[in-house]
Amino acid sequence: MSLETQATELRAELAALKSEVELLKNERDVARVLSQYVYVHDEAFSPTSRKSEVLDQQFEDFFTEDGVCDA
Repeated sequence: MSLETQATELRAELAALKSEVELLKNERDVARVLSQYVYVHDEAFSPTSRKSEVLDQQFEDFFTEDGVCDA
């Protein structure tokens, strides 16, 4: 196998690995947002803190005006 062929294969493998790393970073970011959402949701709807304006606002901040998660 020539060096040029090896270099081409290694470049292709590197590109594939870079895209996998980017995908994993995106998945990590989504998991972080979901974790924050669950925490804020649980705090906002906890029986001991249901009347907290701050927690209500934190929960509402996760959504846009049309109800889509905006985190």
